[in-house]
Amino acid sequence: MSFYKYLIPAFLWHLILFYLLLGRIPAPETDARIPFFDKIAHFCVFALLVFLYKWGFQKVKFQSGKNMNSSLWALFIGISFGGLTEILQGIFFEYRSGDIADFIANVFGCIIGVVSYNFLKKTYFVRFL
Repeated sequence: MSFYKYLIPAFLWHLILFYLLLGRIPAPETDARIPFFDKIAHFCVFALLVFLYKWGFQKVKFQSGKNMNSSLWALFIGISFGGLTEILQGIFFEYRSGDIADFIANVFGCIIGVVSYNFLKKTYFVRFL
């Protein structure tokens, strides 16, 4: 069961995102000079989340010999979490607001997280992944 240690980075990043997206801290003010900064931030943090889950699932699959589709699982977790946080922000938090544009940025970030992992896996970085 020690092969699940590869999922620790994804779990930690997931917890950090949970705190940042649903914690009792208000959303930071965005810089007006950078258009759509909020959407770019959502895109990037969810791309990293899914990238880490994909990496962890690939390592677990390799170590345990289990047959699993790591891309689908990583996408499912990322998109579900992104949707759930937007729904919870819109319903329960008065200092946050749920936004469909944020959810779309989350989804695109999730897709790019898987695509970037698959791309890097085929390049020079293969020995680091």
